[in-house]
Amino acid sequence: MPGVKPEEDQRSEVPGKRVAALRDAAPLLMTFAAGLICYGLFYNRGLGLSVIGYSIAPAERVMQGEVPYRDFLFNYTPGILWVNALLMKAFGATLMATRIGLFVFKLTTLLELYYLGRRLMNRWAALVPVALTLAWPGYQQIFNVYPDQYLILFALASLICMLRYNATGDARSLFLSGLCAGAVFIFKYNVGVLLLGTAGLALVLKELTTTRRIGGVFRTVTFYVSGFAIVAGGLTVYLIYNHAFGAMVNHFLHHAAEYSEARSVGLPCGLVAPQRRYYHHRLVRARRVPGSLPKGRLLPSDPCAPPDILVFLCSGRSLAAVSNRALQRPDVGASRRSFARRIRADRFSDRLGHKEQLGT
Repeated sequence: MPGVKPEEDQRSEVPGKRVAALRDAAPLLMTFAAGLICYGLFYNRGLGLSVIGYSIAPAERVMQGEVPYRDFLFNYTPGILWVNALLMKAFGATLMATRIGLFVFKLTTLLELYYLGRRLMNRWAALVPVALTLAWPGYQQIFNVYPDQYLILFALASLICMLRYNATGDARSLFLSGLCAGAVFIFKYNVGVLLLGTAGLALVLKELTTTRRIGGVFRTVTFYVSGFAIVAGGLTVYLIYNHAFGAMVNHFLHHAAEYSEARSVGLPCGLVAPQRRYYHHRLVRARRVPGSLPKGRLLPSDPCAPPDILVFLCSGRSLAAVSNRALQRPDVGASRRSFARRIRADRFSDRLGHKEQLGT
């Protein structure tokens, strides 16, 4: 009959379609396999003690019923605490339980990266960003529990939804993009706010250049912001219900900004004053050496200054560094050798004094 292909022709087309589908899926399968191999090599390697104490131990406290900001301070929004608390609930309170989640997040992020590249270029060229990502898998401990390792998955998902909206104009994609940006806010509030602002500005510029109508701008921005607001509002309700919202805002306003400048606090003076008298004596002697310090810089004379700074400045290495720096200054001139002798004599007398104190 006309218009009907013979059965043999239909059977011959099936293997051809399968080969074409396999050829199209080959880069995706290569991405998945490369991610399994590369991330699998570091799955049980490396140990960041500071990250364990700061990000994993609080997750165990959340698993036991405590609330961030009310029962303990935390410098990020609690997304990683919730994820790792759920993983510990399922697999036990172990370090490997958190790495299961990290492995899934990192592998899914790699697949998302390939999908984004595939939308912009051919399937083989889309492997270039994947190869670059795997070539630099991370710094030191690759499976450290950092918020960025989790939020990047939702940031890329938000970008995928935004590109879909740009291509189709579907408002549901815009709403989903806002939801994913809200999920980023759950993991790291500053990055979430940045995504909200930049995406909102891009939407405003797009609508003004295409439709030139204020109503269209308001509608598109409302769809996006409503998705973000649902997630951020859920976090706010949770914190208010658990009497932790005020503590979180207070911490972010007063302490989180200072955390980037100073990550330690000096001990009270009364606790370590006896141990610091010797260091303070050596600081005063180092201050009296002419030309040993650059202009505009003063060594702390307060015995309650941070102990690590005092120990470093009073060590023999610091005095040697000061002497070398002073010897290179042009204003020292002809007194270089006499100055070096004074430095060596001072170091020798300090060693004798230290031995006498140890002997007594």
